[in-house]
Amino acid sequence: MTTTYQNKNQQTWLDKAVANFDLYKSKYIIHDEYDIYFASKYATEANDWMKENKLKFSNLQCFLLSQHFFSRRLLSIRIKSLKNELWIPKKFVTLLGYNGNNIETNILVDSGADTTFIPYYLGIELGFSKSQGDLVKIALGVGSTVEYLEKVLNIQIEGEELEVPVCWCLSETIDDLLLGREGIFSKYKVIFDEKNKAVLFEKYEKSI
Repeated sequence: MTTTYQNKNQQTWLDKAVANFDLYKSKYIIHDEYDIYFASKYATEANDWMKENKLKFSNLQCFLLSQHFFSRRLLSIRIKSLKNELWIPKKFVTLLGYNGNNIETNILVDSGADTTFIPYYLGIELGFSKSQGDLVKIALGVGSTVEYLEKVLNIQIEGEELEVPVCWCLSETIDDLLLGREGIFSKYKVIFDEKNKAVLFEKYEKSI
């Protein structure tokens, strides 16, 4: 059994992100628990900066701050979050691109999402493409419909490489990056420990 605890520090970097939300929204931000050091629209650029500066700063992490991050979604309706204390359930993963671009990032763990959701620009960086024979599917969005393609992506999580179905959003205006249940929650018991500000991933033992 493998259990991973998220750092329980106060995440003061998130306070800075909130105070300067217009500056950081829709960007990959490089941070530690206390401050934000770099931000870019492109995941590969943020990853390159993090690798170049990992000796200068300790415990650097990469996180996509969605423009809708501080809203709560109920089906197709967005309402303002009622949370008084900021905390985000995130998980460190490596997304293994088709083109050799491997993106290390913290992804928002969403137990309400059936499938892992990849925004358009990140999919491009991972080598996704739309061919003539691809079947474009339609999902209900917020006040509109959203086109997406079904893809399969290898994700490294807890030191294990998993082949996970993903939805690649074709809309450039939606920037959510979510870790959904399919292919993940059947292998790990995921516990959201709100009181201790921790996300626990406990691997299920294989049946003999």
